[in-house]
Amino acid sequence: MKNKLLTVALLFSILLSGCGSSADSSSAAVDNTDAWEDDSEYEEMDTDYEEDIYEEPEEVVLETYPFTKLRPFSDERAWVDFSKDSYYSFCTGVIDTDGKLVYQADSQLFYVSPFQDGVAFYRENNTEESPCGIIDSEGNVLYESQITPDGGYLILAYGNGHFFVAQHIRNFDTDEWRYGTIDKDGNILNEMQVSDEQFRPEKWIDEFNYCSSIRYIGENYIVLPSGLYNVATEYFSPFPYARGWCMEKVVGNFYEGYTAIVIKDGNTKFAYIINSDYEEPWRDGCGALENAISKKDDFLSDSSYGEGLIFGTTYYHPNEVGYYDKDWNLVISLEQYKENDISGGSFSDGYAPIVMTGADGDWYASIIDKQGNLSYTPIRIDNANPNDSANGYLQATIDQMTKIIGPDGTIYTPGVDDLSMLDGLTYIW
Repeated sequence: MKNKLLTVALLFSILLSGCGSSADSSSAAVDNTDAWEDDSEYEEMDTDYEEDIYEEPEEVVLETYPFTKLRPFSDERAWVDFSKDSYYSFCTGVIDTDGKLVYQADSQLFYVSPFQDGVAFYRENNTEESPCGIIDSEGNVLYESQITPDGGYLILAYGNGHFFVAQHIRNFDTDEWRYGTIDKDGNILNEMQVSDEQFRPEKWIDEFNYCSSIRYIGENYIVLPSGLYNVATEYFSPFPYARGWCMEKVVGNFYEGYTAIVIKDGNTKFAYIINSDYEEPWRDGCGALENAISKKDDFLSDSSYGEGLIFGTTYYHPNEVGYYDKDWNLVISLEQYKENDISGGSFSDGYAPIVMTGADGDWYASIIDKQGNLSYTPIRIDNANPNDSANGYLQATIDQMTKIIGPDGTIYTPGVDDLSMLDGLTYIW
């Protein structure tokens, strides 16, 4: 049971936030260490404690440390940040589902990726010259690199066996960015090619929110702030605006060969459906996606595509609110909630979360099935992001505490209730 509670506490107690300060970390440490049987040993040890522990980090169990930033599990591994000396110095590590530390960095890392296929990568800081590396699930460092004027790589994404990397070549004759892919040992898979104006990594590699949005979405595609890269064809498809790298976008995972892209231009949003053969030509200036399967004008949505459906409505037809299929048919109408400021998340395992206001003006949450039926009476919440959900479970804040609402409306408290059924679920960061 202790291991089950450990896994769930890490899954849901704290989502990604900025680097912890001494004030923030003290509070987080108290909340998490209360779940363990006895942490008094940590408080009483002198400075010899740190030296002894870090000689053999793989043998140290989670409860020894007060954690300040906890990330979701993926492939039975989770990244954690913790204090090394009285909350004034932090480092990042990796634990397994038994709470054992299998990897420890020398410092707090700027960005870490979820584990996939037994590997993950990290970046030490937000500069283009940041040291970065690839590790396996046992904590072995497989490859390390750093951009220099003559070469080296900055690792940005992983998918389907490919690590997407960029390099910045600078000398008397050259100042150019290049991109390609490598394997886990640093061997080139896709040859480096010179980037054009629309790739523009210098515009977003130092922003955490942009970096965390980079991910593999299936069908060989990696989504970047400035476009989509296909690891099989080595083709980069830019988003449809010269300013595309800084525009608000929601890109879903592929499902049965299709996904949706929602792009916001000012107060207007456009939604596109693309397939697995999608390629977009380079353009100078504004324009629509030329090779999308279809387009929906004035589509208002912050949801992502899930199981062939996407939540939204249109500016000119606000009554037509609900879930649309890839052909833009409204297949699940939620018109009855059109006055409730409703928003919806993506479908997963046949369920999708909805968040809306009640007659009293407070926020409420529930989930629906693919017939549009509520699974339980809406529950009053402080707030929730409908995208923080999986398989009918929704993460929400209730009475200023992180809670998990189950598919039947049961409210669980991470670290207190048994949520072992959630092992293996990874929530959006």
